[in-house]
Amino acid sequence: MYNQITSNKRRSLVLVTVFIAFVLALGWVIDRGYGSGAGTGGLIFAALISLIMALASFYQGDRLAIWSAGAQAISREENPYLYRQVENLCLAAGLPLPRIHLIKDPAIYAFATGRNPSHASVAVTTGALEKLTNEELEGVLAHELSHIKNYDIR
Repeated sequence: MYNQITSNKRRSLVLVTVFIAFVLALGWVIDRGYGSGAGTGGLIFAALISLIMALASFYQGDRLAIWSAGAQAISREENPYLYRQVENLCLAAGLPLPRIHLIKDPAIYAFATGRNPSHASVAVTTGALEKLTNEELEGVLAHELSHIKNYDIR
């Protein structure tokens, strides 16, 4: 399992590095074609843009995924059943409790997102809560929590 986690972290780093290199190259090419010709102005601009985008993606990407799914954060009082299911599975897996979100949708769907186990979220549709048995929902939630544990959520 630790090899998989290390591999996922390395792949995330490679992806961000390739993204930054691509944006830098694009800035350099644009500046060479339309700017001063030296390529430095576009390179500096592209470096700033890529840095801002990489940091925003790393620190705010989970919020964007939650927002785009139309998910709403829930508390223990709002949905004790779902909250208890996630809490019990986290206890068994040795994970911190992620933020729990509910998507009002009749489809059966769930996902996990975040940058690490301490900054993770799990979202579940109302359809999953209504149509799945306790065991089925537990399986779906365990699957999503395994993504968190293995750093597959970046």
